[in-house]
Amino acid sequence: LLELMMNQVALATQNANLYEEAQKEIAERKKAEEKLRNSKEDLVKFAESVPDVIYKLNYKTGKYEFISPVIEKLLGYPLEYIISEPYDFIKKTIHPDDKVNVDNILKEYLNSGPTELPVQIEYRMIKSDNSIVWIRDIIKFEWAGNDPIASVGAISDITNARKLEIERRNRDEQIILHQSALLELSRLKNTDLDETIKSI
Repeated sequence: LLELMMNQVALATQNANLYEEAQKEIAERKKAEEKLRNSKEDLVKFAESVPDVIYKLNYKTGKYEFISPVIEKLLGYPLEYIISEPYDFIKKTIHPDDKVNVDNILKEYLNSGPTELPVQIEYRMIKSDNSIVWIRDIIKFEWAGNDPIASVGAISDITNARKLEIERRNRDEQIILHQSALLELSRLKNTDLDETIKSI
């Protein structure tokens, strides 16, 4: 009887120790979950504070693991739609005149195999109000062997820079036209002057 009681006490002590260890593990897990939640909140706060759109698209799930809420302000589409239908969103928003170029750049980049170097692409996107925004998309791929499994990127609005570039190009073309006209006028005046001198 004493031996039976000793075994029950030992079992009870062992169970108490297991329970205590389980409680510690649960507490540690809760702390880790809290840290993870805080780090995700910090990431969202950071992403909301910068004008660029930061994202990670998982190719296995076909979903964004993260995309900055700033995308709503940039393109006008609801974040819920972008997250729930990423491929439809991408197809819908890349300007039709730029799709082939974007596809070709990505295919060439991906066909070269795994690399740590990002690829940079500039193209137009169609906003929800059908206006156009120029963007620069800097993309780094994550690889599993030779297969890309995710893309991590940053999208910047470069519309104003593109407009300034077009204005500068137009000004340069106007200057060249004016210079050509002045050269032609100068040539004509010199021809008239030569004819006047010959007639004297």
